[in-house]
Amino acid sequence: MSLSKPLSLLPARQEKRRTPLNPVDLYLHLLSTFPLSTKCTTAGLLGAVSVFLAQYLQQRDVERKGGKIVFRTEPAVKQFALGFAVRAPIVHFWFNFMEWVFKGWDSKSFRTVLMKIAVEQALFQPFFAALNMILAARVEGCSMEDIQGRLKASFGRVLKTAVRLWAVVGLVQYRFVPIKLRVFVANLVALFWNAYLILQADKKNTSKRTAADERRDEETENGSSSAQQENAKEKRKGRPPQKESRKS
Repeated sequence: MSLSKPLSLLPARQEKRRTPLNPVDLYLHLLSTFPLSTKCTTAGLLGAVSVFLAQYLQQRDVERKGGKIVFRTEPAVKQFALGFAVRAPIVHFWFNFMEWVFKGWDSKSFRTVLMKIAVEQALFQPFFAALNMILAARVEGCSMEDIQGRLKASFGRVLKTAVRLWAVVGLVQYRFVPIKLRVFVANLVALFWNAYLILQADKKNTSKRTAADERRDEETENGSSSAQQENAKEKRKGRPPQKESRKS
């Protein structure tokens, strides 16, 4: 009779162990237990995926022509490191800072949401858009001179696109998404945003290489034509002495 109670508890224990692990619950548990490290790891992984996505979009024409897409892991590793060490901590502390600034406000009020969006787009977005452009360019191996030129040429256009995109995301974030999931939602949107920035950087590099090749070809053609003209002039100058030598 003393063994009846432990035996009766055994099926319940076995049934509890067989319960499948829910990935969503696991992620929420990690967010509650290790909030910053979980957000940083997620940002790094999605940053690496954004690089592979950009590489796929860059090489679609190669695949259509029967070629093979080549994925480079070095830029993906760099994006993982940047997302883990730079982007996620900045966004994490920014959302906490916004909650502190608007602590006494009604978080569900539409007025509060609009004020948060206005502050974010006026103060945070210019800094973060420039940072993303610099990081994307550094991943591609650009020098600081190239980065400065790229910022002067396209920062205004990129900032306008960023404000339009992230204002809509902010409207959803501040109205419906709880604070511990806001970095995750931002990382999902940033996956496509970072791929867009990488594609824009690649277009700039391609256009620069094309322009440089065209200038080089023109210089080569001009140099060859000028050399031919000089040779023709020398030949014309050399004809009279040859005639004089024949007469003598």
